[in-house]
Amino acid sequence: MPKKTKKQKILAKLHRKLSIEPPSFNNVKSQNIERATAVPAITSPTFSFNKNSVATAQNMKNVSDYSYLKYDLIRITIFTASAIILQGVLYFFLHRG
Repeated sequence: MPKKTKKQKILAKLHRKLSIEPPSFNNVKSQNIERATAVPAITSPTFSFNKNSVATAQNMKNVSDYSYLKYDLIRITIFTASAIILQGVLYFFLHRG
């Protein structure tokens, strides 16, 4: 790929400057904003509390649910036992011959 000449660089720079358009504000709508001169009276906020939405022991999930632990321990025990049995079989066949 040939290098750009100085004239091509100047033309490219001029093209970039011309292609950049200044931001237009045609999409902004003008609004008549009326500011209130009177300060409204300050009232204290009111809060409501619904007792039915509070989490209770009945609708909360048990956090210490370890049902997966039994499955994992059984699986680990089976794999460990099979590995030890396989080692015993290999030892028996390799030292027999």
